[in-house]
Amino acid sequence: KVKITLTRRGDDKQPVDVKFKKLPAGVTGPEKTTFAPDQNEMEIELSAAADAAKGNFTELAVTATTKYAAQDVTVDSPNVAIETK
Repeated sequence: KVKITLTRRGDDKQPVDVKFKKLPAGVTGPEKTTFAPDQNEMEIELSAAADAAKGNFTELAVTATTKYAAQDVTVDSPNVAIETK
């Protein structure tokens, strides 16, 4: 599981769609996950195939999209590392 923490700015809380930008070879997750307007944390289950590449993957990141004050907003997270075993 991967824990995602959302930092909101302002008081116009809207749903936020989150997508993984890149996953390690052989690892899959949901196409898109949506945070509810009152939700700031979520754990997302990732699955590794038997032949998934083993080792450290340092480019795990998500893209979050929402609306704020009727404007489309897109934010990319910084990369984090995960290990596949």
